[in-house]
Amino acid sequence: MMMGRHDEGMAEIERAMELDPLSVRTLSWYAAALRGVGRCDDAIAAARQVLSLESDDGMARNTWWQALVLKGSYDEALAMDKEAFARDPELMER
Repeated sequence: MMMGRHDEGMAEIERAMELDPLSVRTLSWYAAALRGVGRCDDAIAAARQVLSLESDDGMARNTWWQALVLKGSYDEALAMDKEAFARDPELMER
């Protein structure tokens, strides 16, 4: 994917999903790959699935946020930021 070979990259991550469909890490990478090829709705769905299994997965949360921004869903992305920042009172003061 990073080398611009998106079709090959998607085939590899989809194969990884077939081999280990319960791996949270693989699902996180799958969500990121989907976002990378512009399949933002699918990326959000995969990221949500990851977070339902592991609520503190930063990669999934970041992928979800990036997909929202790419879609132009700025209000939703801002709400995610506010939720994350609310956990850190010092950060909210700035």
